[in-house]
This record gives sequence, structure tokens and C-alpha cells, in this order.
Amino acid sequence: MTASGSLWVVTLCSNTSTGFTWEAPVYDHAALRLVRVVSTPPGTGLAGAAGTQTWTFRTLTPSSYRVLFACSRPWAGGEKGLWRLALTTIVRA
Repeated sequence: MTASGSLWVVTLCSNTSTGFTWEAPVYDHAALRLVRVVSTPPGTGLAGAAGTQTWTFRTLTPSSYRVLFACSRPWAGGEKGLWRLALTTIVRA
């Protein structure tokens, strides 16, 4: 649960060297504002090491909201929605 007007941060493992990337999340734009997206490379030089992607949202109105994430290979014929994640936040006044 979070208060209206506060920040909500989601960090997921990401490995773009495999061709997979997290798509833009699906959410209610009237309830949440995407403030920032940061991709962090791996902390090691090892081939295939994973980094992270972090999304920061600002909650705008009190209610319960879902944010849907999908990890895909974006090119034509690539795997779509190989990993999916649905998060729910409850925003109080």
C-alpha cells in the first residue's frame, strides 16, 4: 500500500545481450505517471551477465491498480511475452 502522490519503484532483472527486453508496461495513465526508466548494465564483464531495468511511477489517485510487464524479443518473429508479471498496488488517500 502506498499513499497518493508517492513514488512506486519496480526493478526487474534484464539481459539485453540475449535479445530480450521488457516492453513498455501497461497501466492506467490517469492513476499512475511513469516518472523514469533506468537500464543498468551488469556489474561484471562476463558474457551473458544480467543487469536490471527500473521503472519509477508516481501514484496520482487513491484506488487499486495493476501494472503489467512482458519480456519479449522485439523483432519480427521473436518470442512475445516470454515472461509476464502483473503487479497490483493499493493507493490510499
